[in-house]
Amino acid sequence: MLGVTIARGDIITLILMLGALGITMGVTGFAIGLDRGLITPKLFPPLRKVEAFIRDFEWTWTRAAVFSVVLWFAAIALLGVFPSWWLLFAQNTLGWGPQKFWLFKLRDVLAAGIFSLPFGAFVLVPYYLQKTRRRLRSQSESRPTGGYR
Repeated sequence: MLGVTIARGDIITLILMLGALGITMGVTGFAIGLDRGLITPKLFPPLRKVEAFIRDFEWTWTRAAVFSVVLWFAAIALLGVFPSWWLLFAQNTLGWGPQKFWLFKLRDVLAAGIFSLPFGAFVLVPYYLQKTRRRLRSQSESRPTGGYR
């Protein structure tokens, strides 16, 4: 066609990237639907079990310590190891080096996305879980204060 040859690996990589983008968009749409009340337990039955778990869950010191260690390992993997692996994989295996200008830039954009999405999730997921828990327990949005001021 225009003298451009596309390797089979490039096509597979493109398909995988588009699939990952579609999954990300689907999860984002699902989260927006949950937040705005468009997806309810009647429309999505597993949501009842999730809401019951969020409402009834209580932290203990042991659970908090174990969760913190697991979350630390997840953060190291998602924020450090995976973006680094992607940069090495794209450079060495796919050949997305400086000689392929736009693929080199795409490699960096994907690395930034691989880093940014988990970082945003580590910030937003606890906030929305806390907000949902307050709603499910019929608690007010205001923070309780103690004593006289």
